Amino acid sequence: MGVWARSPEKQRLHFHGLFHILKGKMIGELITKQDFSFKVHKRQSVEMNSYFLEQFGRNDFQEVDKRFLG
Repeated sequence: MGVWARSPEKQRLHFHGLFHILKGKMIGELITKQDFSFKVHKRQSVEMNSYFLEQFGRNDFQEVDKRFLG
C-alpha cells in the first residue's frame, strides 16, 4: 500500500509505502546511515535498504509495531 505526496515547503515529490516483506525475501540489505534532519536540526541514524538507495535515493525502512497487526 502506498501514496505519493509532496513536501509542504519545497513541493518535493516522494512516496510513502507499507510493505509486507517475507523473512529472507527482501532485496538488498539494510544499512545504517547517518544524516542531518533539517526538521529537528540534528544528526540522526536511519535504516536504509541498499537496493532502494542505489535505484531511487534516500529511503527509510522501519519495522511495523506488531501491536497494530492484530
